[in-house]
Amino acid sequence: MLTEISGLEPADSSKGKIQLLLGMDFFCEVIRGTPVRITKSLFAQKSLFGNIICGALPNMTSNKSSACFRVSVEDDLNQHLRTLWEIESIGCDTAQETKHDSEFIKKFENN
Repeated sequence: MLTEISGLEPADSSKGKIQLLLGMDFFCEVIRGTPVRITKSLFAQKSLFGNIICGALPNMTSNKSSACFRVSVEDDLNQHLRTLWEIESIGCDTAQETKHDSEFIKKFENN
């Protein structure tokens, strides 16, 4: 780990797989505050999800390498995102709809 980030408080202390890949079209919506420069190319940034670290790692041989350190997602936010992607995939899934799904789709279409 870089010594420059050793004192930063992570968003959470659990280790796990990346569960959300956020595109640049939404990235600016979740950023909070002003970034703090750690190195020439690495920044710490507060976000809607907690503290994140952005940028390029030093001494990387490929400019195509990237890294993401710890993102914490609240359960209710996670559920909202899951619901969003379920709505986005309407018509793509041929599985049987449940009564709950039908009511949700009707509510969505009426709004």
